[in-house]
Amino acid sequence: MRRGLCVASFLVTFGLSPVVFADSVGFQDWGFNVNGTFYCGVDCGSSINTVPGVDLSGFDQTTGLGTITYSTTAGGYFGAWIFDINNITSGPFYNQYGVTSGSPASGQTWQIDIPDYLSDSNHTGDIISNATAGTLDNTNHIPGTASDYFTTCSTGSNCNDATSLALAFSLPAPPAGDQNVVTVILSQTAPSGFYLEQVLPADSSLGGPNTTDVDVFMSGRVTTPSAGSGPPPPTIPEPGSLFLLGTGVALLGLKFRRRVAR
Repeated sequence: MRRGLCVASFLVTFGLSPVVFADSVGFQDWGFNVNGTFYCGVDCGSSINTVPGVDLSGFDQTTGLGTITYSTTAGGYFGAWIFDINNITSGPFYNQYGVTSGSPASGQTWQIDIPDYLSDSNHTGDIISNATAGTLDNTNHIPGTASDYFTTCSTGSNCNDATSLALAFSLPAPPAGDQNVVTVILSQTAPSGFYLEQVLPADSSLGGPNTTDVDVFMSGRVTTPSAGSGPPPPTIPEPGSLFLLGTGVALLGLKFRRRVAR
């Protein structure tokens, strides 16, 4: 990731034509905050498969698309930070921007920003430090749409840049026997409700490979499913209740026969 920026700077400095960097792996970096403990990814050499409570069975670690699930029988906090997911699409990762749609749910926070370690003259990122501290600032720091394909954009926050996304959830304590389930979805199909969007714009007119925008959407929700499944079993009356029920039925039958005899 850093190498791409360094090579681009070298080419611009010496007046050479920029090359197109291939994102051979769409999923480049990550971090999870579980109740105040931050599990960071590539830069820390950690394994995404050892984060407590996190299920990655529905998540593709090559493309960075799919479903990440976090489950807990307690309240607390869960946040997910994901960087550079282009679904194996060629193109300069530093020419992206962010979009939001809808309104976050109560207890949900978010941020779109350049990763802290890639801060540059256009953007100073703090998304990792905020994800670590549990203080995502609900701001899209890269509204973009000013192309930085040649790394020459000089209009500050309007410049496209390396873009990462983060969502977090404050979790209330669930009812006894239940659990909180956080589902974070990364997809190339726009979901309903609130979502974050990373856009890699069409760049074929500049010599790039993308004739249309490449979009990645990040959304999430919290559910508190019952610990059991299906409707509750029928209540079995106690012996005393059965006796009273039988007596009542017998009296009704006797009364009915008397009416018929009349």
